[in-house]
Amino acid sequence: MSRRLPPERIDAGRRSRRGFTLLEVVIGMAVLAMLVMTVYSFVRSNLAAVQGSKDLDAARDSAGGLAAFLQGALDELPSQSDKGKDLNLQKYVSLRGVAKSDATTGADRYETDSMQWLAAPGRALLSASANGYYYATLALRPVANSHDWEIGIDRRTVDTQAEFGEWMPLIRPAAGLKIEYVDKRLGSQRYQSAWNDRAALPILVRITVWRVPGEKPVRAVLSVPAARRP
Repeated sequence: MSRRLPPERIDAGRRSRRGFTLLEVVIGMAVLAMLVMTVYSFVRSNLAAVQGSKDLDAARDSAGGLAAFLQGALDELPSQSDKGKDLNLQKYVSLRGVAKSDATTGADRYETDSMQWLAAPGRALLSASANGYYYATLALRPVANSHDWEIGIDRRTVDTQAEFGEWMPLIRPAAGLKIEYVDKRLGSQRYQSAWNDRAALPILVRITVWRVPGEKPVRAVLSVPAARRP
């Protein structure tokens, strides 16, 4: 003869087997989504830092590594839509090139061009932890307390008044650095030695590096993505 359970125990058993309500499921999914986004942001920033470190090592190893790093910097230039979303960006120049060839050491004459670009934290700045925008400048400088010259990146915040920022050496020794630009509006592939147009970007940038005087230089042609040009 089976024994019947009291009604109150039957109700308690049913309540213990009750599933989640829709509200509980939605809240759980929202919490899970927030955790996933937090982990994704952390992993993404760290991957950018790791990639920047790899680019820096490659640039230090060879002029070819330098070209790869610079191509990545051009790929990450602020686009017109970026400047449209952030009005503060409109007052900054995306890219500027200065030609110099008046620096001499003994009988050797060096090309000492420089190129400056607007960079956000990431590969183009060789840092993922910085805040805001920076100016990064590729240049050739003499090494302190040495007869050597080296190619490196000078980076400083866009609003600083200092002439120089943090210097990051890339290639040493280096005897010369020449940077040239192609303007699509001229209708030819003729390279010009400087870029001072605030409203436009070149379509091509050619980098020439001399490691030692008299040595055959290494040359690379880089492209500025159409999505980045006005």
